[in-house]
Amino acid sequence: MTTIFLAYSPQSLPHYYGDNALAQLQMLADVRLNRSDAPMTPEDLIRQAQNCQIIVSSRIPEVPAAVFDNLPNLLAYCRCAVDIRNIDVEAANRNGVLVTRATPGFSGSVSEWIIGVMIDLSRDISRTSYAYRRGEEPHIRMGRELRGATLGIVGYGTIAVYLTKIASA
Repeated sequence: MTTIFLAYSPQSLPHYYGDNALAQLQMLADVRLNRSDAPMTPEDLIRQAQNCQIIVSSRIPEVPAAVFDNLPNLLAYCRCAVDIRNIDVEAANRNGVLVTRATPGFSGSVSEWIIGVMIDLSRDISRTSYAYRRGEEPHIRMGRELRGATLGIVGYGTIAVYLTKIASA
């Protein structure tokens, strides 16, 4: 049976794998969980993923050549993030390990959240709601329309491209 090491800390695991998703994965493979809340180091990864064929992790930890050199059973390293710059892909290739990364499927949700926050800030919605719930008289100020405003976007990655399209509307 295939053994998968989920490198997520106990605190972060529920944000990525709900009970049902974890149970489904456990039906397909022997799943080993990271039991430490401390940020994972390459040495931790080597120690905890011994004899695993697959590692699934977020963008932490760094994955230098030593990880691939010391995990002879490893077949795939699945990064649940778009960025793989701290993975030694050359060492993975040399050791016959497939490195995968997540697709940028989050760009729509993050961009929509940005627009929502812009509306919230321009109209003071959260601040006044919070004051009202505390039983205070909220300070009312004139809101601002976003129409005709200039949006500054730093960078032109996946989120920025998507945000540019919806913001221009």
